[in-house]
Amino acid sequence: MPHPVERYHLTEIRGWMTGEELAWLYDMAHSTMGRILEVGTYCGRSLCALLAGQRDAGRSDGVIGVDTFDGQGTVAEAVVRLNPPETHMAAVRAEVAARSLPQPILMAMPSAIAALQFLPGELALVFIDGDHGYGSVRADIARWRPTLRPGGVLCGHDYDPDWPSVQRAVRDTLGEPENPIGSLWMVRA
Repeated sequence: MPHPVERYHLTEIRGWMTGEELAWLYDMAHSTMGRILEVGTYCGRSLCALLAGQRDAGRSDGVIGVDTFDGQGTVAEAVVRLNPPETHMAAVRAEVAARSLPQPILMAMPSAIAALQFLPGELALVFIDGDHGYGSVRADIARWRPTLRPGGVLCGHDYDPDWPSVQRAVRDTLGEPENPIGSLWMVRA
């Protein structure tokens, strides 16, 4: 039987996560009780995996996407910046709707500002895939780790030699993380 990632056609959404990485995110969301937050939504590929996993588990705890929606700090900055953030957010919402998933909360703001909106221990899972610069990754980890409840999951994408800034920032901040599959990293709070 195919994994739900295939049923939802998640790899058809623009982005870089592999089907296996999306399946891991889906499975994490499926088994996680509580609110989930993603830093760096881009076109909604991983966001839809999180939404699908939570919905298929019969829960509606909520999935939140944090992004400036202007492409700053991404490899696709030149393409995304051609459109205003509202247009980019509408495209993400359309990808979610096309898969009949519940609409997420989208926070169109920098990660640093969004993190101030959450209390310590409020989130069950935080997925970081925003600005890949060394300082940005370290800052995202420092900002979002306290928002996790005990036993919560902090994870992210692009932990591989193609992104040495991500690898170094994760190691310098957290030590050696688990590498569940592909270029994903993970630690428990």
